[in-house]
Amino acid sequence: MTTDSGRELTGERESGYFLAEVLVLSLLLAALAGGLLVYAQARTASSRDGCRMQAAYLAQLQIAAAERRMDREHKLEGKSLPWLGKADDLTLDGNLFQVDSELAPCPEGVLLCVTVRWEQTGKKQQLQLERVIARHGTAK
Repeated sequence: MTTDSGRELTGERESGYFLAEVLVLSLLLAALAGGLLVYAQARTASSRDGCRMQAAYLAQLQIAAAERRMDREHKLEGKSLPWLGKADDLTLDGNLFQVDSELAPCPEGVLLCVTVRWEQTGKKQQLQLERVIARHGTAK
């Protein structure tokens, strides 16, 4: 086989050209795979942060509801409180949250310890907040 200029093409030159194409294609595929890996890791981190934010929200919601109950009923009795919010708040993106609230008397009022538990990517997670709940004084 000859070129337009009359030179003859050899099989070595064609195979070298093909090798260069394969190398460039391999580099592009490797870069694409690396980009997808970074994207997957970012998505996992975002999901983990979203669950932690939801857990903090649920704990603060439980504390606020306990404070309202203390203001209304002037007391919090027992050793624990049930979940005082909406049942819909206990799920986010397929993750189920469990909220446990323990009460303990203290000189200032009642110590409320709220623990939020959930499982994400096979690992059990938890967040715990504590607050002293006391009845608000009446204005004179």
